[in-house]
Amino acid sequence: MREPPYVTSLRLPLTPEAIREAGLVERLKAVVGVTDAVIVADEAAIYIKLDTELLDRTTLERLVNNPAGAACVA
Repeated sequence: MREPPYVTSLRLPLTPEAIREAGLVERLKAVVGVTDAVIVADEAAIYIKLDTELLDRTTLERLVNNPAGAACVA
């Protein structure tokens, strides 16, 4: 039986512009290695579940901090 992937939870701060960015969550979910993403506007943060073997944190932070460019990278 194959082991399920190891998933890490991560909380990253968001700028007001990133919170208003339409489609940010959907673009992040489309990235290989991201299994879930939820924006919590009251906390100005995004919670992400990711497989660290498929996606590194630096890449993820770049996508979150530059939401307009996320579509180009994903």
